[in-house]
Amino acid sequence: NPDSCIAGTSILIAVAERFGIWLAPMAVQVFVASPKARELAQCLCRTPTLKELKEHDALTLGIGVNGAPETIGKWNGHLVAVGMGYLCDPTLGQASRPEHGLILDPCIVELPDGFYDGEDAGGGCNGSEVHYRARPDNCGWADSPDWTRKRCQRPFVEAVVYDVTRAIGTFTQGDAQ
Repeated sequence: NPDSCIAGTSILIAVAERFGIWLAPMAVQVFVASPKARELAQCLCRTPTLKELKEHDALTLGIGVNGAPETIGKWNGHLVAVGMGYLCDPTLGQASRPEHGLILDPCIVELPDGFYDGEDAGGGCNGSEVHYRARPDNCGWADSPDWTRKRCQRPFVEAVVYDVTRAIGTFTQGDAQ
């Protein structure tokens, strides 16, 4: 499923393993504020109300936040990979809402020391604000076919490994000249 954070993270972890990099899956909550929402919060020196956000065409999103019910076939969470002090989110772009100026890309975020104890990690992305909160207790992703069917992901893993290997070779050859 190309729209799945679970499949994207599984593929990322498999590719990293091929290069000797250990990453682990981590369920997270994601909080996103569009550039307008970020500016509004800075002007107000507080979190804007829903009414204020609407009045300024500003958008905030929460993925995997408490209170959002799970539906059949849908897991209420977001899966990323963590390792070596970093969080890697290959599918953050799924939360983009261009009509609201919210353009997000895959990202890598340095983890604060307290991340696994509840401290948020994050920062800016194309003028938006993105924050992640660890949810190691939210394991609904582990039974998803997007996680368990590794054989289906093999062609994607091989394609990425090939592209990365070619890029590294091109980079290395360019350095030698």
